[in-house]
Amino acid sequence: MLNWVKFSPSFFALGVLQVCASLPVYESFHSNMGELLILSPVIHRSVPVQTLNKPDLATPELSQNQADQSSGQSSLERESEGQTKTVDKKNKLVISDEQIEELLFDELLDWGEVEKDEEVDIILETPDWYQFYAAEMGWGYSDNPMGAAHNTESSSFAELNLESFFLNQKNPQHQALIYLLAEGKNFYQLKSEEISGLILSQFEYTYKPTGEDRSYGLQFQHTYFDQGMDFSGLGNPPDPQKITSQRFELSPHFKWAGDEGEEGKLQLSWSKERLRQFPDQNSKFGISVSLSNQYAEPLKWQAKLFRILTKYKDREPKDGSGNSLSGSLETKHTGLSVKLTSPQENGWSKDLYLGTTVEKVDDNHAGYYDYKRCKATLGKKWETERWASDLSLGYNRTNYSQRLVDNQEKFSKDHWSLELGIFRELNQYWKTYAKWMHESDSSNDPDFAYESNFWSLGMAWEK
Repeated sequence: MLNWVKFSPSFFALGVLQVCASLPVYESFHSNMGELLILSPVIHRSVPVQTLNKPDLATPELSQNQADQSSGQSSLERESEGQTKTVDKKNKLVISDEQIEELLFDELLDWGEVEKDEEVDIILETPDWYQFYAAEMGWGYSDNPMGAAHNTESSSFAELNLESFFLNQKNPQHQALIYLLAEGKNFYQLKSEEISGLILSQFEYTYKPTGEDRSYGLQFQHTYFDQGMDFSGLGNPPDPQKITSQRFELSPHFKWAGDEGEEGKLQLSWSKERLRQFPDQNSKFGISVSLSNQYAEPLKWQAKLFRILTKYKDREPKDGSGNSLSGSLETKHTGLSVKLTSPQENGWSKDLYLGTTVEKVDDNHAGYYDYKRCKATLGKKWETERWASDLSLGYNRTNYSQRLVDNQEKFSKDHWSLELGIFRELNQYWKTYAKWMHESDSSNDPDFAYESNFWSLGMAWEK
């Protein structure tokens, strides 16, 4: 399932579909209340996989934002040498957690062709639609679920997460992907705004000409988000207040593959977003170019360069002190991200990855919204026959060029995150989980400093 999305005075997290390679599904932005940073969630489900030996030649990737085009007689992800392919009892293609993440969240691995001289244990017959269903139900506790800087509240909660996707690639030239997600939390002890939720739907179609190493695709995505946010100390809306957002995005893309496993992707995007509680609408136009090699040894690598122009309908430009200026507001967002993955298979120790991003935002007026940000992420997985665990660490530093705080310093903040999940398989479909998520912000503006922890236990089902 996808990581839970939450708000803070300077952050609210919104999710889905985009891990490294395509344009970010959501960007950070500023409102009259301060900065709101939308983060993309990460899949942490564990799906068993048995796949075939990978061929030497790469093919265009399947595009979570974005399923890549498949090719050949059947669609399969290329894995490390020594692995074999198989099918489950219902003769359906078995897909790994990595494949699902890449199908839906980009910088996806390509699914390669089966070469004629390649050894195959059995013949794989693919149904018209590959179907996946997952659900999580659990209970937990948070010491600061609203991410409040002041007047924090704690609460127990129940959570329910539903997820499914449908992949049609019976015809090697055509691929269709439908992805659906719903997440909800009910907080029992909060004074107000007890229920938070996220609903996301995505459709993508990809066309790959026969015998060619390039593909063309179009993706549509809609996200509905509804959650309480704490505004303590920001002096605008009453705190807490419900924040409801709707976002539409349309993204055409072009992908190609080289002879040595290298892959490239060019993507354009247009999106429109609006908040219900106060005037704040924007539209985004973006372009990104990504390059990767998922089969390089000893490290897989991915790199992406992106540029996004955001036009705001209601937001006012400001000077460094926060005084309103006349005119319309636009921002230009430029960034470069790199991710390295070591696909270790040393007993119970599995993948290790490291990612970094540098980005810069400039507005078209006095620079109140200008900032530079550096991000770093580190992740590790462990797995045995019945147990699995994953750990992720994140840090980012944000420095504003013109925006001032009360003591006339330039506004800055540091964000830390830590997530740990432990899973115990019960049978083919059921498992239990225990999770801990910690987030903290430190800043020279105390209204943007907070700490928050989420602990939860529950049951997960996948089919």
